[in-house]
Amino acid sequence: MIAAGHDIDLALASDWVVALKDGEVMAMGVPEDIINGKVLSELYGVDVEVFDVDGRRLIYVRDEFVK
Repeated sequence: MIAAGHDIDLALASDWVVALKDGEVMAMGVPEDIINGKVLSELYGVDVEVFDVDGRRLIYVRDEFVK
């Protein structure tokens, strides 16, 4: 099955992820390699940190709009 969306939790549960930006492939691979702060920061244009806590990947957005 192929799904497209912005749901990071769904991407983390997937076997393979392709990150597109401006119609171009920015990154692709297994979620553990693609869902990280560097890729997400570049993809969404905000400062993102990714933490692994108790077997779960947590996404934290550091941005001037998030207080």
